[in-house]
Parts: sequence; structure tokens; C-alpha cells
Amino acid sequence: MEVKRIKDNYYKFQFIENDKVFNVFFGGNLDLYFELYSCKRKNNLVDTFEVTKENYQVYLLFDKLYESIKNHDIYKALSMDKEEKERAILENEELGKSLAYSSIYNDGVISWYSDEKSEEEANLLEIFKEEDKYILKFSIKEDNNAIRFRNSRSRYKPFNLAFMDFFNDLINCDLEDRQIHMEEYLYKMKVKKL
Repeated sequence: MEVKRIKDNYYKFQFIENDKVFNVFFGGNLDLYFELYSCKRKNNLVDTFEVTKENYQVYLLFDKLYESIKNHDIYKALSMDKEEKERAILENEELGKSLAYSSIYNDGVISWYSDEKSEEEANLLEIFKEEDKYILKFSIKEDNNAIRFRNSRSRYKPFNLAFMDFFNDLINCDLEDRQIHMEEYLYKMKVKKL
């Protein structure tokens, strides 16, 4: 998988694999977007993109995103203060019982209806984990390929914060440092054997 970091007014990241391009970017409205383009997709309204251990840095960022939602670990203590840490733990425990959590995470799948429109009309992104990869499944209902994550007034608030953290982690990740990680090497050897 090739990864490109593009800096205009805002950062945009492109993940390129064969005939597919997966973009992650902030729009002019300061909301986060995921979008998938496929050369083969014409009338196919469902498509997937795989994030494997081939690029372990990117895989780890998706792993952090997935685990933070799965474990409803959204609120972080901003200091080492014991009271603040305990408050964050309690707030995260309450999140696990919330309607927002039950609507976003079920049976190992993160389901996010784009904040662009109502659920009945919105595009859907599903993220699930398989052995050595994350699968991003896009179900598109409109001409716009994007999945919108609102900064404010998201139907999944506060889980939108996990996606914002993911984007910030992408910005801070040194994608140009391509010293191979042991997990990448092991993954490539595994794929070769198949």
C-alpha cells in the first residue's frame, strides 16, 4: 500500500492499493471525511479497502482507532492528576452503556452512518478486524462517496473524537520513515507462502 500525505490548506492522506484510492481529509467545514474511489466500481455501491500489516505504522493507527471504540476508551486524562484519571475511567465506563455505543459497535463491527444525512439516506462505513488486517466496507447510497464525521452535532458523539484522534495521529506519524518493522516483514513472508 502506498501512502501519500498532501498538504494544501489542510492535510489529506491517500492510501493507494491497486485500483483503489482511500482518502482521509478535513473538509472546508472542518469535518473529517473518509472516501473510497475504485477504478472498477461503476454501479457497485458496496466496496472495501483493506489495511494490512504491510504498512505497520498505518495498521497500528487503525488498531488504535478500532480498540478505542471497541473498549469505549474515548475520554483521556489530560494530566497525571489521580482525580482526573478516575473521572475519565468513569466517563468511559458510562459510554459503554450508552445508546451511542450500542449504535456504533456491535459484534466486532464499527458501523458509522455518514453525518451528512439521516441514517436512511446516508452512506455507511463498517470497520472490522480480521486476522492480519482491517476491512473498511463502504456502502454508498448517493453520488458522494464520502463518509462524514462531524466535529459538532454528530449522532455518535463523543465517538467522533476517536476519528479526530486518528487523523491527528496520521498527521504526527512519520510516513516517510519506511524502515521496515518486524511485523511488516512477517506479514510479507506469510503472504509469499500463500
